[in-house]
Amino acid sequence: MHYKTWDRHDSINFTSNFNSREFVCQCGICKPQKISTELLDKLQQLREVMGVPLKITSAYRCVNRQAALAKNPNIQTVQNSQHTLGNAVDIACKD
Repeated sequence: MHYKTWDRHDSINFTSNFNSREFVCQCGICKPQKISTELLDKLQQLREVMGVPLKITSAYRCVNRQAALAKNPNIQTVQNSQHTLGNAVDIACKD
């Protein structure tokens, strides 16, 4: 599998509708970020088929961020999350 990697402060257009800033780990600390290029392609295809913006609510997560989420009783997580590998995103759309 191939990955895009970047620094959390970079602003790189990955596709015509998605920018690297949308995929940054929400811990606010870790530096290297990564996301699967296959996932980016599928997200872009979904965006085009749906014809509406998709909001990335969570993407890459470092192991520290994943551990912090797992400690929160109000958030449901899995032990070996694909988010920590750059293979998963959570999305929302307005409608």
